[in-house]
Amino acid sequence: MIWKKLVRDYFTFNKREKRGAYSLIVLLTLLSGTHLLVRFYPDQHQAYSELELAEFELFAQNIERAKPIQVMSQVVSDTSLNSEKSIVWRKFDPNLVSLEELVDLGLEHWMAKRVINYREKVKPYAEVSDLKKVYDIDTSWVNQASPFVDIDPKFKESTKFKTNDGFKQEQKVDSLKLKKIDLNLADTSELKSIPGIGSFYARQIVELRSRYKGFRSFDQLLDLYRVSDETLTILSEKTTIDTTVIQRIDLNSCLIEDLGRHPYLTWKQARIIIAYRDQHENFKSVKEIMRTDVISDSLYLKIAPYLEIK
Repeated sequence: MIWKKLVRDYFTFNKREKRGAYSLIVLLTLLSGTHLLVRFYPDQHQAYSELELAEFELFAQNIERAKPIQVMSQVVSDTSLNSEKSIVWRKFDPNLVSLEELVDLGLEHWMAKRVINYREKVKPYAEVSDLKKVYDIDTSWVNQASPFVDIDPKFKESTKFKTNDGFKQEQKVDSLKLKKIDLNLADTSELKSIPGIGSFYARQIVELRSRYKGFRSFDQLLDLYRVSDETLTILSEKTTIDTTVIQRIDLNSCLIEDLGRHPYLTWKQARIIIAYRDQHENFKSVKEIMRTDVISDSLYLKIAPYLEIK
């Protein structure tokens, strides 16, 4: 039972992780096949003339004499590489900075691209804290960069308007515009109002929500088919999740089918949970399902928000 529990804990993946694992297996298979092919391929020895051998020997002697110079150049090269990795902070505007400049400031290439995609596809950066809204960005990097962020005033003043008297006043943004869409309540029409979300993703979100009986976190959106990082960033920015509306399963009155159909549980786990309940005269708390030895700590954290005791 222990080894089955370990396998279940460490080898349960979502759709994106499964696709990555399959790709890795194919790549490793190709590399292994290439290695075997090269290893067992018969060597073909090249015959060299005496003149060619003499030239090789002379070339080897020249290399031997040049070794001290090469060592020195390698030290210089390594030093320059380390200096490139150490961040030299300078003023920058996240709305105008280039991809290369962000990489120089310590961000990985893929994250620098995500920072630029946010300002182009979601909204410009109006304040430093907006950088923390970029999906999966390192907040420690944002904290280090904060003193050097210099945002052009035109991005900060985008909420101002001119009155009939000719004076500029701070516009009070309509609370309805700032209200985020609840992923657990929105229909496809509301979801399609989010930038970058069309009919395809709107239907997927609703279907995935129906399978889970409600979302508990944004991580569950990784199960969407080929969802991009930009789409996840937009969803985390424009939506919210109200976990109080999740459809919960009553452990003391549910059937095997109610548990077995949930994406986080297998039919075998459902049968064992029901059998345990029948043997012990109902559950006193949700956490008691861990006594069945088929619910790991990580699985419990996922499934607990969907269970209750009435």
